Amino acid sequence: MSAAPRPPFLPGSLEEFTEHAATHHSEWFQYCRLAYEYIEEAEAAITEARGQADQTSLKLQASEMEVSRLKEELSALHLKQEKNQA
Repeated sequence: MSAAPRPPFLPGSLEEFTEHAATHHSEWFQYCRLAYEYIEEAEAAITEARGQADQTSLKLQASEMEVSRLKEELSALHLKQEKNQA
């Protein structure tokens, strides 16, 4: 993802912004265009990251269930061995 765009000027007040924007239309237009593109890229990246996080969570849950199943199976085998030895 590209770096966040920076405004052509960091105004300290609404009046400063209005004065600067009035004489630098193309710079502010370019900034707004780049900011919009950046927001779209960021939203897409966030959506992708959420999907990956969801998939990872599901894989973890499946792995935890498999570990529990294997523990139960191992416990049952130990009980069976103890009965056979007795």
